[in-house]
Amino acid sequence: MGEDVTEYIGIAADEPKRLLRLNDRKISLLAKYGYTEAMAKELCVKHNLLSPIYRMDTRGGCWFCPNAKISSLSRLRKLHPNLWQELEELSHTPNLCSTGFKYGLTLQEVALKIDKFDKRQKEIMEIREKQLTLFPELDPPTPGGGAM
Repeated sequence: MGEDVTEYIGIAADEPKRLLRLNDRKISLLAKYGYTEAMAKELCVKHNLLSPIYRMDTRGGCWFCPNAKISSLSRLRKLHPNLWQELEELSHTPNLCSTGFKYGLTLQEVALKIDKFDKRQKEIMEIREKQLTLFPELDPPTPGGGAM
């Protein structure tokens, strides 16, 4: 990025190992102002920035986080299409300071990665369903007590 650029990294005051990675050009405002992870989460909740991903995932950051895992972004796209649509609109904003995700990809390229991830998850579920039918005696009883 060049010598004259300062990166502001979202590392909390209670993340000492991660803070050690910072230098003159990488600064954590959370640490500078003494914000812990819990305090940062509380602040995000207060300003409606906390990702709905937190309801089903341990970590997700803001719903528009460029560092989110593909699995988290997949859930966001499926369960919150309105937020995904907003993310698509934001990706076309002129003069963005960053246009990529941690993978170095655009939102459109991330969407293709999500498509591949979703397809693979579907294939895995189909394989599991086929495996379960190998042992019909282990199938749960049907309502009414009769076997199928």
